[in-house]
Amino acid sequence: MKGERAYSEPFLGRADEFAHASACLAAGTGLIIVGAEGSGRTRFARELGAQAGTELRARLRVGDDLALFSDDDLGRWAAAVRSGSILPIATAPAFHSQPVIDDLVRRGRVRSIVLGALTARELHAIVEHDLGAPVHPGSLPELVPARGGDDIVSLRETVAEATRTGALVLRDGFFVIADQGIRAESARSRAFSRAGSDVRLEVAEAEDILDLLALAPGLELTNARAVLATLERSPADVAAALERLEASGYVAVDRHASTLHLAVRDGVDELLIPRGMGVFRRYRLANALAEALSRVAPARLSAAETIALARHGTDLGIPVAAEVLVAAARASLRTPRIQESLAFASAAIDAGGGFEAELARADAEAQAGRDDESLKRLLRLQTDEADHEKRARVLHSMSGYARDRNRRVAESVDGDSLAQLSISPLRRDVLRGFRHYNLGRVVEAAALIRPALAVLTGMERAEGYLQIGVMDLMLGHITDAAAALDEAETAYLAEGADASHVHFVRSNVNILRGRAEESLLVTRAAREQAAVFGQPVAQAYCGWAIGTLIMASGSLAEASRELRTSLDILDVAGVERIAELVKLDLALCLAQAGDGEAAREVGSRSSEDDDGSELAVSGKILVVEGWMHLDDGDRDRARASFLQAADVYARGGFHLPSVAALLDAARVGGAAELADRIATSAAGMEGEYIVMVRSLSSALGALDELSRSGRDRGSDLAARFEAAGVAASRIGHHVIAAEAFDYAAVLYGSDGLPREAAAAARSRDDHLAACGLDRTPSGVTARSAPLSGREIEIARLAADGASNREIAEKLVLSVRTVETHLQRVYAKVGVRRRSDLARALRGELQSTAEKRTQRG
Repeated sequence: MKGERAYSEPFLGRADEFAHASACLAAGTGLIIVGAEGSGRTRFARELGAQAGTELRARLRVGDDLALFSDDDLGRWAAAVRSGSILPIATAPAFHSQPVIDDLVRRGRVRSIVLGALTARELHAIVEHDLGAPVHPGSLPELVPARGGDDIVSLRETVAEATRTGALVLRDGFFVIADQGIRAESARSRAFSRAGSDVRLEVAEAEDILDLLALAPGLELTNARAVLATLERSPADVAAALERLEASGYVAVDRHASTLHLAVRDGVDELLIPRGMGVFRRYRLANALAEALSRVAPARLSAAETIALARHGTDLGIPVAAEVLVAAARASLRTPRIQESLAFASAAIDAGGGFEAELARADAEAQAGRDDESLKRLLRLQTDEADHEKRARVLHSMSGYARDRNRRVAESVDGDSLAQLSISPLRRDVLRGFRHYNLGRVVEAAALIRPALAVLTGMERAEGYLQIGVMDLMLGHITDAAAALDEAETAYLAEGADASHVHFVRSNVNILRGRAEESLLVTRAAREQAAVFGQPVAQAYCGWAIGTLIMASGSLAEASRELRTSLDILDVAGVERIAELVKLDLALCLAQAGDGEAAREVGSRSSEDDDGSELAVSGKILVVEGWMHLDDGDRDRARASFLQAADVYARGGFHLPSVAALLDAARVGGAAELADRIATSAAGMEGEYIVMVRSLSSALGALDELSRSGRDRGSDLAARFEAAGVAASRIGHHVIAAEAFDYAAVLYGSDGLPREAAAAARSRDDHLAACGLDRTPSGVTARSAPLSGREIEIARLAADGASNREIAEKLVLSVRTVETHLQRVYAKVGVRRRSDLARALRGELQSTAEKRTQRG
């Protein structure tokens, strides 16, 4: 283990709790750090105490474990807190209430800081921090629980022991689990003592119940009772034990409709309890579990129960119904254990599962990155299967394959054979629509899919609404697109399926709505879940969405890193089609950042080798080339590429990207001749982005007219550019905002309005800093005069409310000198009065600091 240094702030996943606790201490409020055994509550308390200020330390009392106090000791401690003689940072176990403490909380003398479960991603980070190297994805499910947990101590001790014993070894840069597997006897013992004492000494049935639930998470209550009955546990004793285990925080109960499903409360404990179980005990419990679940009709088993039955039944050699194995294979696709899904599907084929087993195996192969095997199996099923309904399902699976991995799959599907399927006309049209969508013919796809939406079910409904959402987005119908995506996500989740495609499309919708930051939070969370669940395509889609969001409203360097990470994931997974699209966005990001050479090195397609089969891709290629030309200083070729892109997009029915390309052309030059076309193309479109497009294109067109007229005064036009900059700022589009404010600064300056010019220039520089640029490919540069050290010093004091005389006395200057410096500050940051100085100064200080950092 790599020492005992604290994780950042001070632990991964505890930053919010630590900040809240620090604020309470600063306000003179005591703290009780509440958490289960192993959650790190003692270390958390000590870290807080170590960071407390010197004024607090005189009466600070750190580390009292209230669970160890007698009633008398607790009373004296509470009295000291009430009197103010001590300011406590104490600890207490979860699931334990004491009236004396509750009274202190009600009076506001202390606050409880609860250390809840960490996410799987946070636990993953802790494990890799301790190991000093990444864990291989195939070994990750054995070390990190997918649902997270709070037993950090057991997890870290188990990892440390596994490295000492050789159960966890470093191979080719990754830690992998060796053949002997991981043992966790100490973690198992700790799991039975999370509430303080060993629960096995208090509840006779506790060990059987917790072991059983660790072997079969999510077991339905009736089925759990049946298994325990075969272990000769009486129903009355089991009922009492379950009630007590729930109350003391060992068992979690989840209600699904009219049924109750049980699980070990903490995910770490659930993962590690079986690792310390004896061989014969595990055999006895697993055998009882498999026999009991085998007596339940397959349709009545939950997804978790099908996995448990398939896992333990096949391991013990107990015959498992093919129907159960197929269900388990499909359920496993939404877990980190993709190899289990493959094994279950193979077992289902051997058990005579036929078509359903073959299709499940093909889907598992695709998710495991075995693309050639999956496609070969799907093509064979599509050719050999006589049942038209089953063939339709194969074609739907092939549709997903074509969308993510290889366009040629859609080309291989014969349109005539689709037309001959003996299924309902609407469903037949939907499958034809899916084929058109995967061939890049989005308008034709929408025309076939939209009339059938009301009758679609399951995954076809999810895919249908997703594709309609994409079409509505391309038309600029943002409200309709958002509604369709909501329907798609609901349908995906109802099927327990991956909804990362929805996250990607919704990220683009939210950019147009000015809600990129909100979308970033949701998409980052989805990516973390996908990473832990071992779903590379979903992880890459979310990363692509994150890169797109940041490219539109943040640092271009950060966006390029996100996009490169997604490309790396797709490369390992062998997913070609999405990778080509991500490459285009990465090239666009690099070109917009002014690095045309790096954009060319990405290796994305050029217009010369583009076959024009997908107009959306052809249009994006031309946009990328336009920015490369602009980076080379060839504005004429850049404008021509943007205009060609707009034409290509429009020809394919992609009207919103066409408008964006027209705006790019107008930004380069000749805006007046494009103004009417932009206005006509954007008619009927919605969103904050379209508001900005209209505002900026109108101002650019007016600037062309002003230049032709030879008039010098342009303060009215400057205000229009300023309004366009504000509109771009509202959606976080920093590059466009910087350009608009630059025009405003120049026009105000030429009209003899230095303060207005300075304010616009400051806004320009702030937006350039936000996207990490000193200069845009269009030539906009940060050139505002920075404040000197003395000016910053005086400005800070003035912003804090000090008078000129007070500033002069503090800095040993004359009042006249202070007044002169302040006038220079006002001119540089573009304000007229002291009351506006604080807001303007924040941007100036940030910009100055960034420039100094860049200079090294």
